[in-house]
Amino acid sequence: MMRFCRQTLLVTANEFADALRSRRALVVLVLYVAAAVLTTNSSINLLQRIGAELGDVLQLESSGRAGAVSSAIWNSPRFRRLVIRTAGDDTLVDDLLGTPPIVLIYGALAFFYTPLLTVLIASTRVAEEVAAGSARYALIRTSRASWSCGKFLGQAGLAGLAILLGGIGAWIVALIRMAAEEGPGLASGMILTAGRAWLYALVYVGLATGLSHWTCSPGRATAMALVGLLALSVLSWMSELWYGRSWRELWHLAHMLTPQRDRLDLWRWAPSRFLPAAAHLVALSWLYLMGGYAVLRRRDL
Repeated sequence: MMRFCRQTLLVTANEFADALRSRRALVVLVLYVAAAVLTTNSSINLLQRIGAELGDVLQLESSGRAGAVSSAIWNSPRFRRLVIRTAGDDTLVDDLLGTPPIVLIYGALAFFYTPLLTVLIASTRVAEEVAAGSARYALIRTSRASWSCGKFLGQAGLAGLAILLGGIGAWIVALIRMAAEEGPGLASGMILTAGRAWLYALVYVGLATGLSHWTCSPGRATAMALVGLLALSVLSWMSELWYGRSWRELWHLAHMLTPQRDRLDLWRWAPSRFLPAAAHLVALSWLYLMGGYAVLRRRDL
């Protein structure tokens, strides 16, 4: 067991370093940060326009910072009661309304673009080495299981770094554009949201890395990962739409195979809701990875 762990950690370190040296990975890192910065800046512009319009309607004095009016409304007890009556879930609404609006908007956008960028990073790494023949030299010194696990962990680390840099970039934009006294609260909110997005992205890292075990063509691996990304979204939508009684309860099992099942629970503050969701996402990522490993262990490299 100790030998397996040492081999896995060695492959993880090499994979992380090789991925950082890859031009494609650096481009996607830049895209992560650019997407976070641009979407946060656009969201602040939107909050500023909403605040200006509400200020005119309510005849309020103009504030010198973006989102002042919208933040005041967001934290008002009357708005909280209105949202609770609309959503019907008091605990979820309390958790969401306890988050600053700009952090919640950044999180929603990060959950949207992170899976796609993650798939673009991770989908080619295994296929490239199998196609080039370099995988044979690595597998002389390590087992196929530790090699696959190391590949996954290296890509997970790279995705975590990209999401963290994106969260820091979003916080810097929010700090510049919004009030300075909200800096510490925004920093913690952005970092926590980046962590939630990383947990959500782990499933797509496992999916892309697992599918990359199936082929020796990087282009085909990317295409398969994109199809898998779309398939998870469609499966989640069908499960929510067609779930019902009798045999339709099987759609609940299908929904458990998608990360969308735990997306809202990641925003919960209660450990009894957040921890099971996080554990399910981690288990699901390893399940998809092991599906790829099951194919690799029988292949003749």
